[in-house]
Amino acid sequence: KMFDWDFILSQSDGFYDYILEGSLIQMQYTGLKDKNGKEIYEGDIVKVIPKPRGTKGVYDVIYYEDRFLLDGYDNYDHDGYPQFDWKELEIIGNIYENPELLNPPQSE
Repeated sequence: KMFDWDFILSQSDGFYDYILEGSLIQMQYTGLKDKNGKEIYEGDIVKVIPKPRGTKGVYDVIYYEDRFLLDGYDNYDHDGYPQFDWKELEIIGNIYENPELLNPPQSE
């Protein structure tokens, strides 16, 4: 279940202690929104729309070297910036609730 920080901080000390014990995973907000206006968090699984040639189209959002990236996305410019607009992404799940979206069954 996902909670925002305002909710968490408004709860009793016991709830906050539960979080600090590692029973919940914190997802960092990227400051960006997808094509539907939904906030994008680290750990979200997104679909790149339109899917660039040679890419798989579905990626998880990671935080690496002070910026948010799509894990395994190989289409970056010479300065290391991804060749897509974050507003072209669509959130389809997250790595905690929908890990199967990253490894769909292979057809034979």
